[in-house]
Amino acid sequence: MSVTEWTREYHLTPHGWEVGTRTAYTKIKGRAVPRPPDAMETWEEHGYQRTVFSQETRRQSLVWHHPDVSPTDRAALRKHYPPPWEQSS
Repeated sequence: MSVTEWTREYHLTPHGWEVGTRTAYTKIKGRAVPRPPDAMETWEEHGYQRTVFSQETRRQSLVWHHPDVSPTDRAALRKHYPPPWEQSS
């Protein structure tokens, strides 16, 4: 069994990023957060640590995008509002 396994959703809106649902070992932490109606993209960040001696690995993946918004417009919005995982170190 891993020491740590979690996911966190992030929704990109015209006003910036909003944190969505969080899970630990696939169980929702807190409450489920619905996607905002003005969301352009939803990303999931996944963290995993196999043992107390190993480093935590993180990866991010796009899990949804608004079909009516062009990839160019979504990229411009991400450039204006850098993803949360690029802001924390």
